[in-house]
Amino acid sequence: MMENVIPGSSPGLRPENFEDVGPTDETVTVIAYDSEQLTETVMPLHDVQRPDPADTRVVWVRFQRMPQPAALARFGERWGLDPLDLEDVVNPGQRPKSEFREDTVFAILQTPTIAQDEPVANRQVNLFCGPNFVISILGDGPLLYDPVLARIRSGLSTSRIRTLGAAYLFYALLDATVDYAFPVLDHLQDGAENVEAELLEDAHSISLDVLHGLRRDLTVLRRFQRPTADALRRLVKHEDSPINEEVAQYMRDTIDHQAQLDDALEAMREDAMSLQELYLSLQGHRLNDVMKVLTIISTIFIPMSFLTGLYGMNFDPDASPWNMPELDADYGYPTLLFVLAGIAVAMLMFFRRKRWI
Repeated sequence: MMENVIPGSSPGLRPENFEDVGPTDETVTVIAYDSEQLTETVMPLHDVQRPDPADTRVVWVRFQRMPQPAALARFGERWGLDPLDLEDVVNPGQRPKSEFREDTVFAILQTPTIAQDEPVANRQVNLFCGPNFVISILGDGPLLYDPVLARIRSGLSTSRIRTLGAAYLFYALLDATVDYAFPVLDHLQDGAENVEAELLEDAHSISLDVLHGLRRDLTVLRRFQRPTADALRRLVKHEDSPINEEVAQYMRDTIDHQAQLDDALEAMREDAMSLQELYLSLQGHRLNDVMKVLTIISTIFIPMSFLTGLYGMNFDPDASPWNMPELDADYGYPTLLFVLAGIAVAMLMFFRRKRWI
C-alpha cells in the first residue's frame, strides 16, 4: 500500500496525490549511447530529465530497485509517462500486458525467480519505450539486464544494439526477460525428474507435499507466462508500436521463445499431474499389499480359531462318553497342535499354488 497518499485523490500515480515529502536520495543509472560513444552515469532521480527529441543517442534509464511512489510520480510527470501505468509499476502482481500512449509504449512482464528451498515467485518487470529512450524498473532481485549492458559496452559501431535505436534496446530487454525463465524451468524439470526417480525406487521417500509444491510452482509460472505471448504479439502488430519491421523480425524470435516456454510449462504441468497420480497409485498398491498379507493371516487363523474355540467349551467328559472323549487321550494336545500346524501349512501351499503370495 502506498504511503503518504491523499485519500480520495485522482486515479493513477500523480505528484498531487502525495503529501509533500521533500526530495529523496534515490539514484538511477543513466546509459546514453549511439554508434560512436557510450556514457554511464549514476545520478539522483530528481535530476534525470527526458532527452531532447533531436538527440540521436539512445538513453536507457535503469532503476536497480523499486523507487518510492512519490519520487516515481514526479519522475513520470517530467518524462510524460501515464499515471495509470506508473500505478501498475508500484503495485506488483500485474498481468503481463502492453499499453500504447501518445509517444510511449508500456510493457509489463513477469519473470520467475527461485531461491534455495524456496517456492517459485514472480518478479514484475516494467519497461517504457519512447522515441529515443527506454526505462526499465525492476523490484529487488538479481540484476536481470547486466548481459544487455555488456552487449552495449562491447558493441562495435556497426552492431545492431548500437545502431538500431531505442526499439532494439526495448526488444533486447524483452528478450532477456523471456529467456531468464528458461533456467528456472530447467531447475524445476530436474527436480521433477529426481522426484520421479525416487518415487519409482521407493514410494515412501516422497511425501505428497513435495508433489503439491511442484504443481504449485508450475501453476505460479503458468499463471503469468501464458499472457506474455499475447503482450509480445501486440507489440509487433499494433500500428503505434515502436517496433519497426527491422526489429520485428527479432521480436518474432522472442515470441517463439515464449511459445516454447508455454509448451514446456504445459508439458511439465501434465507430468506433475502424472507424478501425483503415480504416487497415489503406488500408495494404493502398497495398501493393497498390506491388506493382502492381513487377509492371508486372518484366513489361516479362521479354522485354527474354530478348533481352539471348539475345544475351549467346558464339557465334562466324565458326564457322558460323547463329551469330547479325545480330551482324555494321551496325545490329544500334541495331536491338536499338529493338526493346527498342518492346516496352516496346507493353506500356505494352497495360496502359493494360486500365486496369491
